[in-house]
Amino acid sequence: MTNAVKSSSGKYIQLQVVPPTVPILSIGDTSKNLGTFALAILNQPEKTLNGKYVVAYVSKTTTGGLLESWNKATGRSGLYVQISSSKDYDSLWPGAGEEMGGMMKFWEEAGEKSWSSEDLVHPHELGINTEALMGDEEAFRSYDWSNL
Repeated sequence: MTNAVKSSSGKYIQLQVVPPTVPILSIGDTSKNLGTFALAILNQPEKTLNGKYVVAYVSKTTTGGLLESWNKATGRSGLYVQISSSKDYDSLWPGAGEEMGGMMKFWEEAGEKSWSSEDLVHPHELGINTEALMGDEEAFRSYDWSNL
């Protein structure tokens, strides 16, 4: 939840350029989970050479699902708000907003095809048990949200 703003209603607002149903892959807590992926890649280079890319994730969810996980983890109330364009997103987060908005729009259009190429290596192909890693809700619980 990088764009949480508390509104006068007492709710935190998640602004996105796509609807809450857009599928997304999440790595959960990067600081805890990334090493597992790196070690699996280093131990099995034959699976990731020759133009292969690893899709590092621990859960398949939606953009709205991430907000729901945050709500549960923090006990706070978040509201998902779709804004009209990547340019609006960029005006809120100059430089990064248009890139992020474009990526989100791609995921909206491509859906799960976004990560279904034969050039992609998924966690199970590397022998990674994603259930043993830190998921979204657990990761959100571990963060310090006191500054919101």
